[in-house]
Amino acid sequence: MTHGSRLRGWVVAFAVGVLVVGLGGFLVVQGLDKADKWASVFGVFVGLSGVALSVAGGLRARQRADGQSVTGSTIGGGVGGVAGDPYADPGCRAAPVSRVALPGGAVLAVVD
Repeated sequence: MTHGSRLRGWVVAFAVGVLVVGLGGFLVVQGLDKADKWASVFGVFVGLSGVALSVAGGLRARQRADGQSVTGSTIGGGVGGVAGDPYADPGCRAAPVSRVALPGGAVLAVVD
């Protein structure tokens, strides 16, 4: 973690703290009935911003799909993804794998 990102984290934490304390003070001054109404309004905006961030994150993840793919091939049976390299990683508990070279330099790993 760099010094700049650590400083940014502290600044954001401080700003959020000031915002929460200020909002709490505002609601105390308003009284119980008005504070309840204000809290409902704030809750709506927090909920909507959460939905918007969730949709944006989903769209961003879809754009960055770095998954495995095989094109121009016919595969019989099922295909499973292989995490790690069972030949290089002694901690990998994968079944024996046969490697098949495909056109274009791609390699298909078939679990035996």
